[in-house]
Amino acid sequence: MCLSVLLRGLVWLFMFIEHHECMGGSGFPQGLRGDSICIEARILQSWIRRTPCCPIGPTALRCHSMPYWTSCALVQVLSMTVMWWWLSLRQQPPVKWSFNCIWLTNTPMLQGRIAHHGSPKKPLQTRHWKAGPSGLDHYEYVEVLTLLQETVQWEAFLANHDMVWDTMPRAWYEGPVLGNGMLGAMLYQDGPTQMLRMELGRSDAIDHRDRSHGPTAFSKPRLPIGHFCFVFPEPITHCQMRLDLWNAELRGSIGSAAGEIQFRLFVHSQKDLIVCHWEASGSLIPVDWVWIPQEAKSPRQLWGEKYQQGKRRLEGYVSNPPPVISERDGVRFCKQTLLAGGETVTAWKQTRSGGTGVLTASVAHSWPAMDAGSVAEGILRAAAGQDQLLLATHRSWWHLYYPQSFVSLADTQLESFYWIQMYKMGCATRSQGPVIDNQGPWLAETAWPYATWNLNVQLTYWPYYASNRLQLAESLWRSLDRYNENVFNNVPDPSMTDSAAIGTTVSPYLDEPVGEERGNLLWALHNCWLHYRSTMDTKMLKQFLFPMLVRAVNFYRHLLYVGQDGCYHLPESASPEYGTMARDCNYDLALLRWGCTALLEICHRHQWQEPLAPVWADILESLVQFPQDETGFMIGDGVPYATSHRHFSHLLMIYPLYLVHPDEPENIPLIRKSMKHWLSYPEKLRGYSFTGAASMAAVLGDGDTALDNLEGLWEWLQPNTMYKESGPVIETPLACAQTIHDLLLQSWGQTIRVFPAVPQRWPDVTFHNMRAAGAFLVSATRRDGKTIFVRIKSLAGEVCRVTTDIPSPVITTSRGDSLPVHHGTDGILEIHLGQGEEVMICPAGSSRNGTIEPVQVDASLINYYGLNAKQCQPNLPRRCVAREG
Repeated sequence: MCLSVLLRGLVWLFMFIEHHECMGGSGFPQGLRGDSICIEARILQSWIRRTPCCPIGPTALRCHSMPYWTSCALVQVLSMTVMWWWLSLRQQPPVKWSFNCIWLTNTPMLQGRIAHHGSPKKPLQTRHWKAGPSGLDHYEYVEVLTLLQETVQWEAFLANHDMVWDTMPRAWYEGPVLGNGMLGAMLYQDGPTQMLRMELGRSDAIDHRDRSHGPTAFSKPRLPIGHFCFVFPEPITHCQMRLDLWNAELRGSIGSAAGEIQFRLFVHSQKDLIVCHWEASGSLIPVDWVWIPQEAKSPRQLWGEKYQQGKRRLEGYVSNPPPVISERDGVRFCKQTLLAGGETVTAWKQTRSGGTGVLTASVAHSWPAMDAGSVAEGILRAAAGQDQLLLATHRSWWHLYYPQSFVSLADTQLESFYWIQMYKMGCATRSQGPVIDNQGPWLAETAWPYATWNLNVQLTYWPYYASNRLQLAESLWRSLDRYNENVFNNVPDPSMTDSAAIGTTVSPYLDEPVGEERGNLLWALHNCWLHYRSTMDTKMLKQFLFPMLVRAVNFYRHLLYVGQDGCYHLPESASPEYGTMARDCNYDLALLRWGCTALLEICHRHQWQEPLAPVWADILESLVQFPQDETGFMIGDGVPYATSHRHFSHLLMIYPLYLVHPDEPENIPLIRKSMKHWLSYPEKLRGYSFTGAASMAAVLGDGDTALDNLEGLWEWLQPNTMYKESGPVIETPLACAQTIHDLLLQSWGQTIRVFPAVPQRWPDVTFHNMRAAGAFLVSATRRDGKTIFVRIKSLAGEVCRVTTDIPSPVITTSRGDSLPVHHGTDGILEIHLGQGEEVMICPAGSSRNGTIEPVQVDASLINYYGLNAKQCQPNLPRRCVAREG
């Protein structure tokens, strides 16, 4: 009882400490942002904002600007406070609010999350929020007309896509994954033994040696931590597990002739904490989870030693000290001390009563400080006795995460795949976290224990933008901003003090000198450009993107030389992994051309007087054209595409840069023959080759070819939707999610394209609140091959240019009146929307309101992924690799 009172007192303490924190991270005392601010502190701040007589309110507002908190109805503050406190007392998970609760957390992930109630024929007046000047930090309360109803029953909908196991997983590629953006866990049988293995990983647990100890794979690699094991005295005979996507929990039972263990496992969404409730029967009752530490040794070194690969083994490599196990006051510790300073500490506690028990564990990493143990212990002790509260807060994050956007397809199997990727995206990163590397939080046996910046990072982040999960995607540009000095110093020539670049195999500190592949930073900045265009966040543009883009272009500017033809040329460089150096490499030319174009567009939009603007314009005017031959785009000058190449780096001007696009019809034959020639050498093509080819077909509006190309991915896809080449990587399934976005919505060239490439096999499609460039939320429904409606909401007040196949479209505004249709060139509708306004585009004579609801599922294909008998049925599409043996 005393402990419970003390813990509740700590909640009040944190509430008062954190009420000065800003959602954008500029508050005090800790500079927390977003979900890191406790919910009670957010409620308190809304009270302060509403109550001028509050003794701490006016002072706080005078001393520190908090533009993200806005005046909201007193009844809402009171209602939410009472509701949250009542739930806290009852220790129940939050309900689905029936009124607009955006004011509570005030983050972009909640934009548009309103439960609409009313007749489709007569929509209600309801309250929405419109974004402030930045599109991110400030919301203004306005009255608009509800044009759209969402009727998605999220728990039931996602239950159709839960992963199910009735066969025991035996590897990283088969087991369920859980994570919170930093801490990850996987569960599978340890080889042929009778051991159930719970593998732990932490995204920032890396070595910290300098480059005198070798390249990143040996000096600053991700490091293994260890795993828990539950040993069965008899062989495991049966398994039944379900990964509940809606609640991000794994529940199930695993048994043998000796007995059975039933469990519920989750990685807390907001705390670095793993919780496993379990109950054993039979002779398993005395069995506990046992910690098996691993040596903090480079996985690449381990790989090279295991498989006798000299190029993946460093002579003279010195391992870190062996792990040390200790115990204090009922908490056990495993400390991995690093030779270069810092440590990784796993802390865990196990309580049991008869055949039931609870295992809680936390992993912390610190460098150069040696305080990871106290951090992990603090998290563990704070969680003691708070089972229901932990479960409620864990679930609340996920229940707010999923409805940021909605996609439903007339392909149940692919729809399941898509939502599993949305789940993995929520597991993989947080706004302030490190860049997602090749394995995400789930480190496995690998030769690639780092982030690869010549394709992997870029593909990993693509689906965050259109899916409206932008807060999580911030980890990319915030990492580039946080470690900008390292990015500047990656330029090999010390005279290029105004430049920036990044190499290929990179640690979380981004300290990898650029090598033969020079365009990696510019390609990553294109991702950041997509982020900016999705938010129109001028603060991010001014403080990070524009200055970094200038430096990245400067790096190339210093390399340019004038050839005999009077054009600017680039010296020899590499197209990622092609293996042959080339002058005027198309990889570099495309990125340089895009970079200069983006810089000039920014200056024009904001009327910035930039001294280098004439230089960028001159580069665009005089830069050599993309080298090509009779087969299409070449690798570079004098280097044709002549051997199989899994990367599509020589085709970036088609996708994702859209420099060569079908809006100029003369480009279409060139695009087609370049793609055809690239795919005509299949030997080294891999899963992301096919996702890239599918997205390029989508650019051409050819949805059927895109879907055919996409089928090539399934050769590489694993039962848990992870991806396998010679080792595990996570980017390709996520790239497939982006390809699905490309089939449904594109927004390049200042134009929103709704259903630009829907395959004929998908007669019914619905999507809701997908993000388009210009900070638009777009929703649309297609039934029997015809578009029923398109809803567009402007978050930044940009001019909306949209194409749709709706005949004789009628546009209804959020004010309830109709707009005249302004037809631009090529059938483009031009609509002028104010910030926060929305329009519905419908066929003439149809209802002017829409409903968002799922497409009918094929019951035979639900819960396909995981590892279950359904995958073995010969009459079903085979969209994963069957296990060997």
